[in-house]
Amino acid sequence: MTISSSIKKLLTSLYNSIKRFPVAIALSVIVAIMAIFQVHWENISESPRTLLTHLQMIFAMAIPLSACIGILFERFKNIKPYFRALICLAGAAFLILYYFTLPEEINTVSMTRYVAINIALYLCFIFIPYLPKIRNFEMYVIKLFIRFIITVVYSGVIYAGICVIIFTIDKLLFEFNASGLVYLDAFFIVAGTFGVCFFLAGVPAAGEELDKNNYPSILKILVLYIVIPMLSIYTLILYIYFLKILVTLQWPEGVVTNLVLWYSIIGTAVLFFVSPLKDSVKWVKYFISWFSKLILPLIVMMFVSMGIRISAYGITENRYYVLIMGIWIAAIMIYYSLKKSPNNIILPVSLAIIAVLSVVGPWSSFSVAEYSQNKRLEAILTKYDMIENNQIARAKTELSTTDKIEITEIISYFDNTDRLEKVKYLPENYDNSNFEDTFGFEPVYQISYPGTEEEEEVYFYRFLEPFSAPIDIKDFDYFFYIKGVSYNSNQQTDKDLTVSFDITGPELVINSKGKEIYKKNMYDYVESIYNKQNTASSDPYSLTAADMTFTDENDNVSVKFLIDNITGESKPDKKIIHTFDFYLFVKIK
Repeated sequence: MTISSSIKKLLTSLYNSIKRFPVAIALSVIVAIMAIFQVHWENISESPRTLLTHLQMIFAMAIPLSACIGILFERFKNIKPYFRALICLAGAAFLILYYFTLPEEINTVSMTRYVAINIALYLCFIFIPYLPKIRNFEMYVIKLFIRFIITVVYSGVIYAGICVIIFTIDKLLFEFNASGLVYLDAFFIVAGTFGVCFFLAGVPAAGEELDKNNYPSILKILVLYIVIPMLSIYTLILYIYFLKILVTLQWPEGVVTNLVLWYSIIGTAVLFFVSPLKDSVKWVKYFISWFSKLILPLIVMMFVSMGIRISAYGITENRYYVLIMGIWIAAIMIYYSLKKSPNNIILPVSLAIIAVLSVVGPWSSFSVAEYSQNKRLEAILTKYDMIENNQIARAKTELSTTDKIEITEIISYFDNTDRLEKVKYLPENYDNSNFEDTFGFEPVYQISYPGTEEEEEVYFYRFLEPFSAPIDIKDFDYFFYIKGVSYNSNQQTDKDLTVSFDITGPELVINSKGKEIYKKNMYDYVESIYNKQNTASSDPYSLTAADMTFTDENDNVSVKFLIDNITGESKPDKKIIHTFDFYLFVKIK
């Protein structure tokens, strides 16, 4: 095929794409133009910017909705004209109503609901052409998947080429000092015009026959000989890990949840993609049957892990989604186990329904999480008699540190999702600047590693606040500053004296002329510092020199430790130290 014929074929397919999905492509172009305006409109006031953002969101949602309506009309060609008009009006009415439900400031709740509904619409676009028939549905999805990958590659190459052209013109010809916004504009144009148009050009036409014998050979090799063996090995590892948990009786909740959830999602996708091959590759049928059964005990393990976490900290949106996904995967695997010839269209249909139900109604993630966290707060307030006249009152007794942390976390959870008004018993017009006046204590935070809410380990730090008085060192002969890190030991030498520190102990050894004269495991100091908080400071983890100073001696030396900072993980059985920096003063006897 010549270059001219290839270009002609590409242009013809793009033209047919525009004819077939004119509304969706027009909306995509409008969204791209809006994005460019929003990026360049620096001096726009808040009100017009909010209006533009809301319109952009609605037009972006209209893209999959209009594509769904268009492909619905293709699938059911006998729909009467008046009924077609009614469906279009219903779609427009939905978008208008949704526009008026958007809050002025987009928050976590509104954005999560928006994303979930968009996911449901894209899933509808996938399965509508095969309702009610389901023959070779998997091949249709595979073709869309391959088309999407090709679209990303083509669009990426075109975008890279445009960027090179802009850069070359800027540097060699006109020197107009192209800013990063020009490259961002190019991205919006390529993605919003060519990308959408090219992808839709590859959507199989209504009634097009898709044969299982045309399964892409590259995908076949990838799934059968790379993905499935790796998934099988991973299954074996998870079962060994499961047996280890049963033997040791130690249950690391967060780790189990994350491992099993993503493994289950990938496993479900693999079963979907290999199902067209079960007639041509005999062992695939056995793999589907056995995998769908072997995964069930691991999902049960995930539910136990989630149950422990929910029992301790209540339900949040993230835990809700993990729980719902776990239930969905378990139901799908049971279906695969019982049904000899499962209808795979049930996967996107059920997932679309779950996506909508999880963000709408009293059973939604937001409603359930609000109820759970309010019950958790109410239990603590009741414990300390802190509810009077249906409002929070200061406690008459001192709260435990654990309960202070829990209250702080609950209020922070609602504040971070812009839903403080949903907290029961809070006074009107409350904000976090009134926290101490409302609860009678300053917020107490448990330091945890960002992004690992479901992890079992709690990350902590303690550091030395600025000195308020000089440190007395008149009785000491040597001074060292030791910087301990988890990936390296530290050794310093001064004349005949050598100080070695191994953070894994954490252990300090002092040698004089090659002979050990002092050895100390400093773990007790770590525990002592970890259990201290500075109630007089705005940061309770900033400790005074008195709290961070320790002395020790033996027949050979006297030593003083002034701890500068410590960071690490607090596990149920032990503290794992990541950094341990301290000043060391030594006197030889």
